[in-house]
Formats: sequence, C-alpha cells, structure tokens
Amino acid sequence: VVIVGPEHLTTKGIPGALRALQPLRSDGVQIVWISSVHPSEQSTHLVDEFHVGLDATRVAEVVSSCHALVFPSRLEGLGNPPLEAMALGVPSILCPNGGSSEYAIDEENCLLVPYGRAEPLRTAVCRLRDDADLVTRLRGAGKITAKRYHPATVRQALTGFLASRAATLPSAAELQNDHSL
Repeated sequence: VVIVGPEHLTTKGIPGALRALQPLRSDGVQIVWISSVHPSEQSTHLVDEFHVGLDATRVAEVVSSCHALVFPSRLEGLGNPPLEAMALGVPSILCPNGGSSEYAIDEENCLLVPYGRAEPLRTAVCRLRDDADLVTRLRGAGKITAKRYHPATVRQALTGFLASRAATLPSAAELQNDHSL
C-alpha cells in the first residue's frame, strides 16, 4: 500500500495509519510512504520504502506500483491523492474528510474507513488484497470518478458556467450610460 502525506500535519493521520498497518507487514503487506519532507527517526522503521520530494511523474510511478492508496486524512479541501490514484487505476482507502465527500462513495469508487480506527483500516487493506472482484469494481468506478475531476473537464465546466453568467451582465456601454451608480 502507499500512503501520501507528511507526518507533521496532524490532520493527515499519517503516524496513526502507519502504526495501524504494522500487523499486516507480517502478512506480506508492504508499506510505501511518499512525503514532501523527510520522516522522523521513529517513523522510518514503520515503512518498507520511503520517497521524499518526488516530481509528479515519479509520484505516479510509485502510486501505480502499489495495490492500494491509504489516505487517512480527517480534513481536506478536495483531497487530490485519492483522485490521482483512481485515475491510475489504484483503489483508494480514505477517511471521510470534508472535501472527499464530493466524490468518494463507499464501496462504489473507494473504501471509506473512520479516522483513527486501526481495525477498519486493516480490514479495508485486507479486503483489497483478497477480493479481486472488489478491486476490479473500484478501479473501474474510480477511473470514471477521476475523469470527472480531470483539470480539462473542470476547466470546461467552469468556462461554461462563467460564460452563462457573463451573458446576463450589462455591457460596458450600458454601465457607462447608467447614471444611477
């Protein structure tokens, strides 16, 4: 599994997720961690592989090489890592965190687990390890979800929305002639 985020931001839930996943390592689950900053000394032994400061291409390569993304954050805007994983065909396990409610549908395009709860997180990872049909279903729906949030799709929707609103605004000439201001 891959976990993305720095450990020092407490809302990200990285240290707790790393500790929660430890029992699965004896079952062959490898933990890969991607962060923008180096881990603390006490966290380095909790992972099999650590990557710091990767560019977008390398992040995509590392995420694509993993069986699942674990995104244990409790507070996000939109939360891009799960969408990026979905676009790559990597199932996502995440916590309901505000922004992800825009797109995350439990059992349809991801698995949702309660923030800070070790057992549900471990269960979700094991389900993705053991249930090929679930993985196939989440991959397919995840790719469709990610496509809806692709920058080109968002840009097109925003441009259309703004154009529809601009059509209702008065022209510059109308504003110049309006002496009520």
